[in-house]
Amino acid sequence: MTLDECEELFHSVRTATQFDVLQRCFVQLLSAYEVLNFQLGPGSIYWRARRCDTSAGFAKIKDLGPPPRALCTVGRLNDANDPVLYAATREVTTLSEIDVGPGDYVHLVGYRVVNRGLLRLGFLGDYFHVYKTGQSIVGGTEPGRALTRIINNMGREAATLRTYVDAFLSGVISDKSASDIDYVRTRALMTSIFFKTPDLDGIFYPSVKDHVGMNVCIKSPVCTSELEVVCSSVIRIVKVREYGFYDYEYCCHAIGVDGEAFVMRPHDDGASHIFFSQSEDDLLEMRKRYLEMGHKGGEIVKRALKVGEEPPGSEGN
Repeated sequence: MTLDECEELFHSVRTATQFDVLQRCFVQLLSAYEVLNFQLGPGSIYWRARRCDTSAGFAKIKDLGPPPRALCTVGRLNDANDPVLYAATREVTTLSEIDVGPGDYVHLVGYRVVNRGLLRLGFLGDYFHVYKTGQSIVGGTEPGRALTRIINNMGREAATLRTYVDAFLSGVISDKSASDIDYVRTRALMTSIFFKTPDLDGIFYPSVKDHVGMNVCIKSPVCTSELEVVCSSVIRIVKVREYGFYDYEYCCHAIGVDGEAFVMRPHDDGASHIFFSQSEDDLLEMRKRYLEMGHKGGEIVKRALKVGEEPPGSEGN
């Protein structure tokens, strides 16, 4: 495929509104493009936010996860009755995504890959970002260098083609006006990507509302098997500033879960993040990463067992 042929397909995508037509275009573009993807284990926390009515937040974990299939409506990257988990790599990005305003109460929840778990996530926009900046959107300098070597080893024509398609697909998936046509373009793109690369558990993509922020979409079944909630707080928005800055105050924090319900305690001017998990190693790793990011504290507690769970190390007893 040539760059001129790509541009013809770009035009077709921009003007089409039928799902099947769009899908055929994306299949052709993906024939000249390999979705960058990696297996990611326990490490980063992926954040999700939802407005709530009071400072108490939501009672149960499921209230902040993917919606039930029967209640799931069309979204940017999902069809009706096909729920996914939408999250972001930073808490502040989630606030931009849901358009919070002064006085809003927001329940934040952090998901992490379970101990010894793995997610295979694709990246849209990373070839282009490395081409422009030398750094990976999510991974930073070292992955950026590795990807630069991969791009350079492709040869100029192949590298230009892949980067060109990557820039276009990244723009499609983060189009601010996508809702105007019921997200048909973004949904057709995701269907095409998952058809070509069925082992993907989800995909990173540029934030629609937060400049340089990154979102992640994860298939719903994977959330149950490979993710656990490790942090949750309720905040109140005090002021919305320009460029994605927010003044907010903490109301309460989860210190664990009892069954499927959060165990909350009021904020006491102590740690702004409380991490909870059954794994002592995971807790220490989360706190280490938190401190490395420049935060001053981070309390860690063991979470309560879910109903029917056995204590760690009790297998076979």
